Amino acid sequence: MQGNWKIARFVILLAASALLSWLGICIPVHFRAVAPELLVRAGQEGRSPEDYAADYILSGKVGPLRLLWENRIASPQGTERQKMADLVARSPILNITGGSSPFFEAVLTGARLRPDSSFHVNLGEVMVLRSVRAEALARLSESGNSAVQALLRSRDLAGWKVLMPVESEAGAPLDSAILTLAMLAETDALRPSFARVLPGIADGAARGDAMDQSRLENVLLAVLSLSRRMDWTTLVEMTRRTDSPEDLCDAASRIASSPDDLATFFAATVYADDYAKVSGYVENLPPGDGIAALRLAVNLGPGALGVLTRHGEGLYTPPRLMRFFDRNLTALRPDSFAGAALHHRAAALVVKIAILFASGYFLTMAVFDAWFGVCRLGRDFSHCRRCLVFSGNVFAAGAFTIVLWMFLEPNLLRFTTERPARAVFELGHAFASTQQAMQAMNANSLDQASILSLLFFFMVQLAVYVFCVMRLARIRATPVPPETRLKLLENEDYLFDLGLYIGLFGTVGSLLMLAMNVIQASLVAAYSSTLFGILFTALLKVVNLRTYRRGLILEIQNGAQATPAATEGK
Repeated sequence: MQGNWKIARFVILLAASALLSWLGICIPVHFRAVAPELLVRAGQEGRSPEDYAADYILSGKVGPLRLLWENRIASPQGTERQKMADLVARSPILNITGGSSPFFEAVLTGARLRPDSSFHVNLGEVMVLRSVRAEALARLSESGNSAVQALLRSRDLAGWKVLMPVESEAGAPLDSAILTLAMLAETDALRPSFARVLPGIADGAARGDAMDQSRLENVLLAVLSLSRRMDWTTLVEMTRRTDSPEDLCDAASRIASSPDDLATFFAATVYADDYAKVSGYVENLPPGDGIAALRLAVNLGPGALGVLTRHGEGLYTPPRLMRFFDRNLTALRPDSFAGAALHHRAAALVVKIAILFASGYFLTMAVFDAWFGVCRLGRDFSHCRRCLVFSGNVFAAGAFTIVLWMFLEPNLLRFTTERPARAVFELGHAFASTQQAMQAMNANSLDQASILSLLFFFMVQLAVYVFCVMRLARIRATPVPPETRLKLLENEDYLFDLGLYIGLFGTVGSLLMLAMNVIQASLVAAYSSTLFGILFTALLKVVNLRTYRRGLILEIQNGAQATPAATEGK
């Protein structure tokens, strides 16, 4: 009967461990990643892409609306498509302007440009026309805006590094970029922080300052690149959310490097109302991770994008084994977990760690029960050494929690981030990021993966130490003469070196994984395995084993002296 109860207890502990592990895995919160479930929940709680599309329909901004619809970020209804078609049919000029723009429409009218209502035209295709540039120059020349006048004076400059001078036969691209940027300044399509620095850059270039001319050329290249992919209204929507010339250069270079993601960057900028947030998020992630997360977020809405930019982390990608469970057990996950994890992330992390720790504790209890059942420990030993059993379970459960978390989050062990090469608009951005680059070079190598590795090796060595102390206590409780117990201690010498063997195995295994680029952590974490093994093995042998062995030797010696004295008395 007692044997059946032990088997039932073992099965119950294993089942409880498995249930708690599944429950902890179901909580969608991670250290270095954002679960897609959180993005879906955040998107449901905020505005949707269709809401932004509806706003564009009401304001007649067909250019941004077309960009969202063509890239399936927003799904149009039949009536909405008809509204846009009727609007373009009444005002064919919207196929060029992309929305209401009195100044630009006056330029196109003065240039006697006849729009075609059957197809959409990008801004760059219009501004390169001589008649449009002449009309824009005539209207801008009468402006009292200092930024506009400074830009018009830069038309006379020569010595550009990439673009050809305006006066040359191939100067149309430069002229169109200058006039486009001037029209943006004239119509208040630039943010105040952007508009304030623009006259200084243009005047510095006119005075012959090489750095200012390089910065100005970068901005003009960015405007030229974006205008060839956007209409006027779409470009205005972008520049109104750009804080500085360097941010505009960054946006142009990213879009030029990945033209298919134009709508993604545009929608993300509109949602965040600040391109710097989008750029900072993508910049701090490994190549490809940031843009992949943005693609999902822009299709869900600004709430999902806010979660990404607030946490600054990429999407959670489960390991291959977990993908199978994700596909088959998604319906069993409670929906309330996503809402709680979204609004109380720190608490959800604590709860998840506690649940996984409890799972490891139950698993360790099951293993210890099986071990005690095989070894048939005496009742006295089990009662007097419960504290050792409990501490061993705690340390083993901690190691189990760390291993399971590292398995669930492969990103914890990856830290190198190579920056992708981008187009020609990097020079101005480089001036602003020098300090950040120096700070990155001086970063501390003891990262999160190293700290977790240190904790794991420490927990493992503690568990091994407790196991060896329990083995020593079992020998102490064995009802045999001291000579036999001393022989049993000699027999366990290799077992008492187990911490050292495990420490060496951990160091060699870590170095091999570092060499094969399986993980990226500091060497401190790898060598700490051997260090902890040496420390705990020395503690066991010097404090525990040496003291007990000394007592046995004295007991044997006292017994040997007592035997001759008793013989002489007789």
